[in-house]
Amino acid sequence: SDMIVITTTGLTLPPKAAFDKPEVLHQQPLEALIGRAVLYLIAAIARQTAFEDPERFTAVVLDELYWLTSSAEGTALVHEILHDGRKHGAGLLAGSHDAAELGPDRGLMAYRALARTADRERACRGLEFVGLDPDDTELVRLVTSGLSPVGQRGREGEFLLTCPRQNTGRVKTIIPGIDRITASITTTPGRR
Repeated sequence: SDMIVITTTGLTLPPKAAFDKPEVLHQQPLEALIGRAVLYLIAAIARQTAFEDPERFTAVVLDELYWLTSSAEGTALVHEILHDGRKHGAGLLAGSHDAAELGPDRGLMAYRALARTADRERACRGLEFVGLDPDDTELVRLVTSGLSPVGQRGREGEFLLTCPRQNTGRVKTIIPGIDRITASITTTPGRR
């Protein structure tokens, strides 16, 4: 199958704090405002491409979703993909550091994953997002330190995965032993 990846490395964006306050957003340099518009345009083109052929499933993959759900236009675009994607043979694969950043329609996301976060509040919101008890201290400990524990080789890639029937399990992604993939898949700074 085909895959198009558009990298935005080097694109200047407004700071996340500017999205909450319009007066701060309006004070941003033109380059940052254009960067935000370019990101929205890329997402809109991806949506249009995904919706073109209902006979061919297309996933729209959006990471760091806060930059899109921080605006009314971006939230509307995510809403459209989640509500109309199925009839167009398309789906959304979104990533964020916080469940709240996935937007108001996150409840429509059928498969939900939660990886390690050291932040207790984010861990609780994540547990609630995947359908688990955010007040369960053992689950909070699992998410804050038990998944992919720092410094333990071989434990990378662990997370919780919930399916539409609300079954949740602990899973692990593994990088395939293919040289061209192994050489370029990680995004950890300073690591290849």
